[in-house]
Amino acid sequence: MAEIRPLEILVIDDNPIIRDLLGAILSAEHVYTARDGQEGIEMYVARYEAAKTDSTVRPYDLVFTDLNMPRASGADVTRRVKELSPDTPVYVVTGNEPTEEYAKLAKELGQLKPDGIIKKPFGIGVIIGLAEQVKAQITPQNPSGYNHNQPQSYQS
Repeated sequence: MAEIRPLEILVIDDNPIIRDLLGAILSAEHVYTARDGQEGIEMYVARYEAAKTDSTVRPYDLVFTDLNMPRASGADVTRRVKELSPDTPVYVVTGNEPTEEYAKLAKELGQLKPDGIIKKPFGIGVIIGLAEQVKAQITPQNPSGYNHNQPQSYQS
């Protein structure tokens, strides 16, 4: 069986502690971080565009984004990522109630809604489990790896 490649993961959060924590949890993968929503959008778009013309660059496989950030919110991040690549999994991390937050985001974003909401504080297993789900969908026959299930909320 062919070895599955490390994931390319974008973590967007204005709190450096959360960024560092997610980076540490996902240390077996390739993790890139952004300090706010606008920087995250810019990084995602640049990488997405570069992957179109450079076969050595892959778009991000997975995005974790905080909800409330300066310059652009997690809703803005979700909207832009899903506009470019509807199949890229986007998980919103929030301290708010996940079910209520997802309903608000789904109403606001329509078809561009996130794949799930992760409630702070989150468990290490939740984050690793999501990365493993995405990784399991990446095969030599399906290198982009995306196969959506129903959106979910995750709590520790």
